[in-house]
Amino acid sequence: MRVAGVSIAAALTATEAGRITMATQCHNVPGGIWGAAFGLLLDPAECSAVRQQVISLFYHNNDNNANRRRKLTTAAEHPSVICAV
Repeated sequence: MRVAGVSIAAALTATEAGRITMATQCHNVPGGIWGAAFGLLLDPAECSAVRQQVISLFYHNNDNNANRRRKLTTAAEHPSVICAV
């Protein structure tokens, strides 16, 4: 069951709306989504399939943050792009 739940969470975090949903809906979990994810990842008794999905969750969030930083850096380096849009 945890594999399915974490798989859904990882899939949701692939989009901006999904990340917002996960953050708002997991506010009652101690540590939020990150506390739950790190708890699953660092639990030596947890199965590898759950850990793999937790890594996917981290990857989706990290990949999106890297893309967002890249867009901000590009816009800062080329202010005319902002005016053209």
